[in-house]
Amino acid sequence: MASEDHDTLIDIPSSVSTGANLVGMHNYLAMWEKSVNDPQAFWMEQARLHRLRHLRRLRRLHLRGHWPCGSPCTAHGRCGPRA
Repeated sequence: MASEDHDTLIDIPSSVSTGANLVGMHNYLAMWEKSVNDPQAFWMEQARLHRLRHLRRLRRLHLRGHWPCGSPCTAHGRCGPRA
């Protein structure tokens, strides 16, 4: 690969970049710098964000009347199969 290939910019289609967690080279560099300077804090923050995304997904499923196992939610807020 020639060294001039490294300077070539490629436009990312909007269908690919839509919903990206990280937009723009400046955001990427800032995140990279955090990960290098304080890796423990960086990964703790990433884990927290992952948990929040998971909890939001569970809440959306619950509000639609479904539980991840496929069981319907009952009218009084109990979810999952009854024992």
